[in-house]
Amino acid sequence: NLYKLRTPIQIVTQQMSRLQLVLGFLGLFLVLALSDRVFLEHSEAVQLPSGWARTEALAARDHKINLIVALKQRNLDLLSETFYAVSTPGNPRYGKHLTIDQINNMIAPPAQVSSKIIYWLKSQGVRDARLLHSHDFISCTVNVAQAERIFGVKFFTYKHENGAVFQGTLGPYSVPSAIAEHLDLISGLVGVPDFEFKREPIIEPTPAPSDKEITPTIIRTRYNVTDNLVVTNKNNSNAVAEFQSQYYSPTDLAQFFKDYVPYAPAQTVAKVIGTNVPTLPGTEASLDIEYLMGVAPNATTWFYSYASFNFWNDLLNYTSTLSSTVGIPWLHSISYGTQGDYPPNATLNRLDTEFQKIGARGVSILIASGDDGSGCKSSKDGCDCVLYPSYPGSSPYITSIGATKFLTDNSGPEGAVTAFGSGGGFFSANGDSVQVYQAAAVSGYLTQANLTLPPACSFNATGRATPDASALGDVHFQVVKGGKVLNIGGTSASTPTFSAIVTLLNDIRLNNGNATLGFLNPWLYNLAANNNNAFFDVTVGGNTVNRCCGTAGGFLCTEGWDPVSGVGTPNFQVLKNNV
Repeated sequence: NLYKLRTPIQIVTQQMSRLQLVLGFLGLFLVLALSDRVFLEHSEAVQLPSGWARTEALAARDHKINLIVALKQRNLDLLSETFYAVSTPGNPRYGKHLTIDQINNMIAPPAQVSSKIIYWLKSQGVRDARLLHSHDFISCTVNVAQAERIFGVKFFTYKHENGAVFQGTLGPYSVPSAIAEHLDLISGLVGVPDFEFKREPIIEPTPAPSDKEITPTIIRTRYNVTDNLVVTNKNNSNAVAEFQSQYYSPTDLAQFFKDYVPYAPAQTVAKVIGTNVPTLPGTEASLDIEYLMGVAPNATTWFYSYASFNFWNDLLNYTSTLSSTVGIPWLHSISYGTQGDYPPNATLNRLDTEFQKIGARGVSILIASGDDGSGCKSSKDGCDCVLYPSYPGSSPYITSIGATKFLTDNSGPEGAVTAFGSGGGFFSANGDSVQVYQAAAVSGYLTQANLTLPPACSFNATGRATPDASALGDVHFQVVKGGKVLNIGGTSASTPTFSAIVTLLNDIRLNNGNATLGFLNPWLYNLAANNNNAFFDVTVGGNTVNRCCGTAGGFLCTEGWDPVSGVGTPNFQVLKNNV
């Protein structure tokens, strides 16, 4: 065997490189040792959710915690410019979506930054720290003893009134300032499960009369979807994202197709990301998967599942997974959110950026606008009430979907739902404002003569306006769960319904050799402004759901866009000729 001999120069050079590396580590550790500590996200402990009490027992020292470390990104102005360029019809770059690696190269921090953070974690005894494909997230696992030492927190054992036990911390957590300058946040560290947050669709206990039932066939008829139309392009794909231990049953899905989808054979979910327990189907997950697949059969459908009850941690985990995975589905339907009780701005801002990254790749994200109407809550801060739209359904970088009902039986014109309030309003919790794509439509609403609005002090009229559009969501959706048929409704129903229509539109584009629609809103608002028949206008009803601020605690439907139904509900026969 032949071995290449190293020259004296090579030996000296290699020794110098090792010396420089060692000195670099020593320098880093010295800086960290002398650094002040900085709080991320919170400077005070988060509030303990309802139903929980702290016990006297400390958490087990070897209890494992999975963390996602969000690194600060760069060139976010360039990302925003690119996001809108590839999403706006008429722009020369429309449809020229980016690859995951192109996005990584644009906004991920320099390699030396991620290396610095990983070296820091490993110096603290964290052995499995790894950089995700997106190059702006690091995942790792720590035990309680490490977490307390690294982040300056104390873990306790908490017990819920339902019997659940959880080992966690309420923070606040901190890191050395030399590390903090490179981080947005650390997800998975702080908080306990919030069972009160649990998102469930609206369940109607009384079976619907046959002339009020809503099924995939009824939906397709109302929205002028051609008889027997199914997805035909093998590259067309979609997904639902489920949180809070929501699972689906393949048996229920097969039964749903047999009973309510006469134009297609039974379909199966192509891939599950996370956990699914078929013997414990959830109402939300059953509704989502059955109507996404039933209204647009034959697409490749994935099921994302997150089992904990810390929604914001799981949502960041979900978006980091999408941002780090090549070949994700072209459309994602999400039926979760909260009206008020928002996370810190650091989380809101990072989620907004992740939605932009995903949309720039040609992926559509549709999110429910909420089931609490205007989100009106009484206030004593100089205004009788404050209106809280839903997040993440109010992110400027997703498409927000409201819910409607038939005015008569199960056919014909639609109005605002009355069994619950379709979420909508103006979001500005983290400084989001009315977006360029919707500015004209929103101005047209706010400047109407004789329009009754909630008190001006109760909402920020310059905030991001929602919803963008709507679909049927009344409480007569027929859903198979555990072998039984339930009557379900909510924006949980309208969101997978509208998502299915977009899936059919994507199929047309893909079959014509075009890119997917991606971020929908510039196309959607432009089409609504230039073609009065593209969407069915919803002009009856409103989203006031309680006596908060009297009868003025919500918004009213009007001609054109409004904060109850958006631009209206889809007319497929027109939309298919404009994609």
